[in-house]
Amino acid sequence: MLTPEPFKRVRLGHVLFHAATEAETVAHIANALGSQRGGTIVTVNLDHLLRCKRFVEYRAIVERADLVVADGQPIIWASRI
Repeated sequence: MLTPEPFKRVRLGHVLFHAATEAETVAHIANALGSQRGGTIVTVNLDHLLRCKRFVEYRAIVERADLVVADGQPIIWASRI
């Protein structure tokens, strides 16, 4: 199972993201693979953000993920506000 504790968390709407750069995310996943750990990664884009607001079941899937990262520059820009 992935353990993204080293990453700061950022809330945007109903989603709590791991604040990791692309390089940090790739290194984290490679480390998990090298250690034969599994996990779930969700890449949230604007559509997913809206779905998390509207659908509790969808939000629950995202909340259960081991690593939640931004998929798209608009998400990153909004997280900095």
